[in-house]
Amino acid sequence: MGADVVATNADGFLVVTPGKHCADGDGVGSQDLQCFDGTCFAVHEADVAAVLRTSSAAASA
Repeated sequence: MGADVVATNADGFLVVTPGKHCADGDGVGSQDLQCFDGTCFAVHEADVAAVLRTSSAAASA
């Protein structure tokens, strides 16, 4: 459902993070972020959402 890491931080907040591995020049796109946005709060009930990535984000993102 779009989450690779689901954890609770020291303050008790639920943190949900997807990991995105993309080659250089092939950044994380808008569709990836929209999909994650649609699940992180509604499905996972996250307090904090963060995206970890190995490349840049596309301009559309």
